[in-house]
Amino acid sequence: MGKETVRVAAWLNQYKRKQFISIYEYLKEKYILISEILFVDHELSTKKYAERLEEKYGTVFNWEVTDPGDVYELILEEATQFYHYEVLMEHNHHLMMLSNMYQIFEQQLRQFIYSELNHHTNPIKTNDLKDFGNNLNEINKAYSLVGYDLNSNSQWEKIKTLHDIVNTFKHGMGRSASRLLKKHPELFLEDKFTGLLVIDLEQTTNFEVIFDIKKIDFNFYADGIIAFWNEVPEHLEGYYTFD
Repeated sequence: MGKETVRVAAWLNQYKRKQFISIYEYLKEKYILISEILFVDHELSTKKYAERLEEKYGTVFNWEVTDPGDVYELILEEATQFYHYEVLMEHNHHLMMLSNMYQIFEQQLRQFIYSELNHHTNPIKTNDLKDFGNNLNEINKAYSLVGYDLNSNSQWEKIKTLHDIVNTFKHGMGRSASRLLKKHPELFLEDKFTGLLVIDLEQTTNFEVIFDIKKIDFNFYADGIIAFWNEVPEHLEGYYTFD
């Protein structure tokens, strides 16, 4: 008995496309709003914090037996730590927003092809597939069933870079970090004393600033995802042969 080949189709209607895209416009607005509230000027925030410490410590010490120099050093130490944490929180906030955005995108990508393959008019279902959507390669295979190669999308390399940034932030050194370091070494910060990468030196990704976030623009990747969905054709069609 010969193998059966069937037609498989997907339809990205305008409502679904608009729904996918609108969340990124909203994220762009919120990113700017939050950043302007929380991370306007680290130096100014640190100066104000040091002034509050001066007021605080001005009333808690017995100045007859306390060396003002010791108090000054204490204020300087705490203000320096405050500045470090301010920079770290901006770094982590930036990368967490990127991580959230990427996770939304990956789930959209998976949900769309899942719902289309399982549409009652399609002759195959995701249960017919050995693996479905557990990683980008498997998601790409699912899209190939409807004749679309994600690699052909002009934004796909940008999205893969975002994927590697997010994975590096979440998991540290590994395959994603190695790929990212090879393609975009300028994104990684170096320790100014040793010249080593901070990520290698500190063995952490969220308790030290490892990325130069000025070179990882939020809107650059948000606009890339928007352009990705705008580029996906409305009608997709491919063929599948049952074993």
